Amino acid sequence: MLRYVRELDFAEDPNYEHLKHLLKSAFTNGKFVYDFKFDWLDHTVIEIYPNIFIIDSSPKNKYYG
Repeated sequence: MLRYVRELDFAEDPNYEHLKHLLKSAFTNGKFVYDFKFDWLDHTVIEIYPNIFIIDSSPKNKYYG
């Protein structure tokens, strides 16, 4: 990804579909799980219906209190 963006000319628009593909491939190849648990948050995400999520914010966010 870095190689691709470094080779762009200053005024050239990036191919965003290609960049999205690179990020998705890295995520899949890294065997990550899309579980909505972000490193910078200290909360629980609860699925209440298929594909409908709520955030249990009882534990405070460790950076924003």
